[in-house]
Amino acid sequence: MSNFNQNGDVRKGASEFAQILRSSRKISAFIEAQEKLNGDAEAKNIIDRFQTMQQLRATGSLRGQDYTEMVQVQQQLQRNPVIRDFIQTQQNAADFLQTVNMTISQILGIDFGATAGKGAGSC
Repeated sequence: MSNFNQNGDVRKGASEFAQILRSSRKISAFIEAQEKLNGDAEAKNIIDRFQTMQQLRATGSLRGQDYTEMVQVQQQLQRNPVIRDFIQTQQNAADFLQTVNMTISQILGIDFGATAGKGAGSC
């Protein structure tokens, strides 16, 4: 095993790797879309209204007219270009990161995502 400062070297390598990921087209597009979404009051309002409707439905509190409103809000959600762009770039970023995960897994010879996702001390 090579002699290196594990914490420092790993942290430095991870930081460099994160910067490479951040500068990739798919991740940078997602970050840009996320910033655009966060700055768009109309899009955020639509999302908030939709989430409220989902919570009402989950608790069984949705009434007849609420279903109509939920459908309308869902249509607004699907038509809003800022939201659509965010959803598309989010999916593209997730697909890209899955490919990155598979590449790391091949290099390490283990399922990196599954191993990294386990909590400390889990069996």
